[in-house]
Amino acid sequence: MLDLETLSTRPNAVILTLGAVKFNPFSLVDPGPGLYIRPDVDEQIAQGRDVQDETVNWWMSQAEDVR
Repeated sequence: MLDLETLSTRPNAVILTLGAVKFNPFSLVDPGPGLYIRPDVDEQIAQGRDVQDETVNWWMSQAEDVR
C-alpha cells in the first residue's frame, strides 16, 4: 500500500511524504517494517513541481499532530 501526502491535487504535485508497506490482505501476519520518505520540498519547487494555495490552506487547517 502506498500513501502520498502532497501540496497539490495535480499530477506534478510537491510530495511531502511517501509511505509504503507490503502486506498480504488475506493474512493476519504482521507486515513488518514499511518505508517512509520525506523528499526535499524546496528541491521539488525548484524543479517546477506544483503547489496549490487551496491545498496548503487545507493542510494548515488540520490539527498540528496531523501536519
